[in-house]
Amino acid sequence: MRKESIYIIVLIQIIMTVLLTYDFFSNLFAHSVIPKILVLLIMLILVSVSIFYSRLKINDSKETLVWQLTSTCYLLLLIVIFTMFGGVSKVGISLGSPILWMILFISLIEIYQQRKKLKSASTPINN
Repeated sequence: MRKESIYIIVLIQIIMTVLLTYDFFSNLFAHSVIPKILVLLIMLILVSVSIFYSRLKINDSKETLVWQLTSTCYLLLLIVIFTMFGGVSKVGISLGSPILWMILFISLIEIYQQRKKLKSASTPINN
C-alpha cells in the first residue's frame, strides 16, 4: 500500500473518530455548537469519499478488502465503546438502530464479494 493511501486512510479514520466523539459526547464540546445535521452530513461524505477513494486509488483488490474490513470493524468497535462509556448519539447512531445494522449488513456483503473475487482471481484454472 502506498504511503499516500495510508495517510489518507488514517486521516479519514481520525476525522471520523472526532466526529463520532462529538456526536456521542457533545457535552464535552459545550463551547462549540455544530448542528446535528452538519455532523451527520460530514460523516456521510467521509464514508462515501473513503469508499470511492479505496475503489479508485487502490488498484489491488486485497488492499481494498483490507481497507473495507478494517474500516467497518473500527467504526463498529468505536460505536460499541462509546455506547459502553455512556455516550448517546445525537443523530441516532446506536446499536439498536436498524439503519446501522442494514449498513453493516451491506458492508459485510461487499466485503464477502470482494473476498470471493480475490479468491477466484488467485485460484489457477485447471484445464
